[in-house]
Amino acid sequence: MYIATFFIIFFFSLLLFDCNKKSIAVKITFAILLIFLVCQEGFRWQIGTDWLPYYRMFEYNLSGMVEFGYVLFSTVVKTIRNDYSFFLLVIALIKYIALACLIKRFSINPLISLCIAYAIFIPLLGMNRQFLALSVVFFSIYFIAEGKFSTFFLLICFASFFHKTALLFLPAYFLWNLKLEKKKTICILLAATVIGFIGVLNVLPLDYISNYLDAGSAFRLQLYMKNTHTYSMINGCLFRFFIIAVCFSIEIPLYEKWFHLFFKLYLVSVFMYVLFQTSALNILAGRGALYYSCSQIIIIPYIVKYLSRDRIHEMLCWFVFFLLYLYIMQKDINTYALNLGYDIFNPYKSVLFPNGLF
Repeated sequence: MYIATFFIIFFFSLLLFDCNKKSIAVKITFAILLIFLVCQEGFRWQIGTDWLPYYRMFEYNLSGMVEFGYVLFSTVVKTIRNDYSFFLLVIALIKYIALACLIKRFSINPLISLCIAYAIFIPLLGMNRQFLALSVVFFSIYFIAEGKFSTFFLLICFASFFHKTALLFLPAYFLWNLKLEKKKTICILLAATVIGFIGVLNVLPLDYISNYLDAGSAFRLQLYMKNTHTYSMINGCLFRFFIIAVCFSIEIPLYEKWFHLFFKLYLVSVFMYVLFQTSALNILAGRGALYYSCSQIIIIPYIVKYLSRDRIHEMLCWFVFFLLYLYIMQKDINTYALNLGYDIFNPYKSVLFPNGLF
């Protein structure tokens, strides 16, 4: 189901490749695809990560070890309609409205951006709290360029009421005026990669640190400390450094200010990934870096445009990136099946197809 959807979005991105982002055809297609994605995620049933914990939390009013904002949000939605599918539909609607606003403001090709976003989001399907936090973070990016730190700060604090990791996005505000130097950037990333592979961070007294956290954060820290993955870091590093190498090689003009902002965000995500992926703090490489790694949604269309000489080459370039993201999305989905012993994404189940579709 998800692979088929990914192909559908890709098909329309090619079909309307030559259309201006403001054209009626692009706007209508983009809107229809968004509605479809909202329904696909909102009406899912027993699909995605953490399905059972979040379902029980909603059904039995369990506040447990989650942030106050999520508990309050669940209570408000449940007051309107006591139905978990309606709750998921509201989350999906919020997420895709925030994504649509981000793409409309910053992307030069909305359909390519939507395709990339789908590839990033689907393996994470089920992270209710973080998707709500991410939606708020998307809106906060507007205020980085406008230099409104107080508004940016308040939005990030608000996002942290849904997922504490949103606070990791606070340093992003200071990237707008930061001037990149290729050699220094590469040296920093290589140094972080070496530190990550060697496992220097694993000597930190994390058990001691967990004693000063609240019960929920301490429990999750202990859980992540038992779940490190050296083997997955190699493929992840190769892909990320490939993106960086391409961006540095094509030298996108300075007047493309949105690209340069989001590329800096992407560099931070790579730094976090290579430094923390094989450590006990690997949550920072995944969920922590997510707020930064979503910058791919904006930078890939720029790469496709400036890496190519003409329209045919642009389409071929986009096709190559499509295959790369298809591979990554499938690999990430399969990882859950390998770790859990069963596929949490297939067959696609919904309130309309309780026995599964495809």
